[in-house]
Amino acid sequence: MNGSVTGGIPVPAKRRGYVLTAGVLLVMMLGGTLPVPLYVLWEKQMGFGPLGVTVVFAAYVVGTLAALLVLGDLSDHVGRRIVLAIAVACAAVSTALFLAATGIGLLIVARVVSGLAAGLATGTATATLAELQPRGDRRAAAVVASGSNMTGLGLGPLTAGLFAEYAAMPTRSVFWAYLGLEPRARRVGADRRARDARRRQPGAVLRRDRRGARHARHPPFPGGRRGRHGAPGQPGPARPAGRAGRGHPVLPAA
Repeated sequence: MNGSVTGGIPVPAKRRGYVLTAGVLLVMMLGGTLPVPLYVLWEKQMGFGPLGVTVVFAAYVVGTLAALLVLGDLSDHVGRRIVLAIAVACAAVSTALFLAATGIGLLIVARVVSGLAAGLATGTATATLAELQPRGDRRAAAVVASGSNMTGLGLGPLTAGLFAEYAAMPTRSVFWAYLGLEPRARRVGADRRARDARRRQPGAVLRRDRRGARHARHPPFPGGRRGRHGAPGQPGPARPAGRAGRGHPVLPAA
């Protein structure tokens, strides 16, 4: 049933969040490998040798390991949405640093921040996918997480390589294009925060409007709904548990 609820979250909302979270993970992984084909161009532009390329590459690994080892359980304490938002913000900051870089120092900082973004997104998005899997199938969620991860890792060098071959100023234009993806990733967290806030409001009733959209509504009186034969604030005739008239599901009490 389209309107069924599992774990307090409507199945359509779970399915939508599941797809969007997989998309965020893909975008974050894409950004992590996007600079790799550009190292040779930066080496010529900025004048650092093979050792500099190695240091820049290693900076990404340092950032990723720091996020996984030190901040790996952060989402268990502050929430998945907050950590995903931090990851997207780190990706945006690293992209801005790549655009502003004129020397190897900024490149190293940008790669460290980019590694933090990838490390934060990997663990958090994987846990979120397991929680939002519509059928509760954790194995399927793990497959989707791995697929999104590997697809993003592969698309990054491919995208940057195409820009390097066919676009003007590839060390700039590819990051401007990537910046266009990040606001969409930020909106995912904002939309989920808004839905969760409505769901947590006391006495909220989930209902459908004429267009089929689901949203929260408060009962008109503090004491409950106006009964068919009762006074305002008095409960009406008893209804079957878990129903709110016309088949609209009621959110479970907090």
